[in-house]
Amino acid sequence: MVISLLLLSDSWRAWEHRIGAFHMACRYCGQPSWQLTYRMYQTKGTQMSPPGPNDWPQNERYQVRCATCAAPTLVNHPSTWVAQLGVPFQQESYPVTAATPAYFAVQPQL
Repeated sequence: MVISLLLLSDSWRAWEHRIGAFHMACRYCGQPSWQLTYRMYQTKGTQMSPPGPNDWPQNERYQVRCATCAAPTLVNHPSTWVAQLGVPFQQESYPVTAATPAYFAVQPQL
């Protein structure tokens, strides 16, 4: 019984997906560089059926990271601010990867 409870207990995994980039001065280092935009989210599973990147996303957040100094900034969904950038936003389609722990720690409690 204990083993089946352990196999059915919730398991969470964090993922990040690079969705775009734009060239602008960083608000932290001040250097003009690429600002990389990521969609970060968690998926839920069990020990028997581990969470995967294509499972239903939970706790979705967006983050912009400077390519020069790597400073992360939490942002709203890109559709709410891309039009006001004043520079071209390049949409990208990178593969989903496991979230980088240092950047995921910057996120609010997920």
